Amino acid sequence: MSTAQSIDATTRTLLTELDADNPKGELLPGAYSMVHLPLPSGLRTWRIPSNALLFRGDGLHVATIDPDNKVHLNTVTIGRDYGQVVEILSGVDAQDRIVLNPPDSILAGELVRCAPTTHSAAPTWNARRCCA
Repeated sequence: MSTAQSIDATTRTLLTELDADNPKGELLPGAYSMVHLPLPSGLRTWRIPSNALLFRGDGLHVATIDPDNKVHLNTVTIGRDYGQVVEILSGVDAQDRIVLNPPDSILAGELVRCAPTTHSAAPTWNARRCCA
């Protein structure tokens, strides 16, 4: 499998090429098909709001806040896309505070002020919530 290593800004898709055995010639060159990829069981994944994603030239990122309220740009790998929520396979952990709706201009090391979360406004995703 290989990818274009770049997300198309218009369609927000990633061109991917899969190599498959095709001894009977059932798959035609250039054709589209439905593909199901089995995932290994026991993966540790997180679901976060899709509005926490940053699409950058060097890949997909999530801005997190460290204990000193400084921004870190974590490179992430997406699993399933559920629309308003995406599954993250790597790049964030349960203790991370995630910036929602980060501006495109956000930079690593930037100092931010975090709004405290309350139990009544508890997020519905696994990682903790933080706003810049």
